Amino acid sequence: MPNWCVNRRCVTGLKENVSEVRTLMRGEVCPAYVRAESEGIQLFLAGCAGLLRPVTDKTCYRLQSLCLPGNT
Repeated sequence: MPNWCVNRRCVTGLKENVSEVRTLMRGEVCPAYVRAESEGIQLFLAGCAGLLRPVTDKTCYRLQSLCLPGNT
């Protein structure tokens, strides 16, 4: 059975890439997609709560070829 207390990762490569990976592994920085995901959730919730309002009137017309009966 492996000893889970001493398992380690060996990161090799260019110096600048290794340092970036190590900072990610230590949790010192947050990847960009995590911030984008949380901000997207906040925008969605703000829209559902009615906190966001359009600043200009815009009419969106539906595409008739997609809305015809019988199209699947």
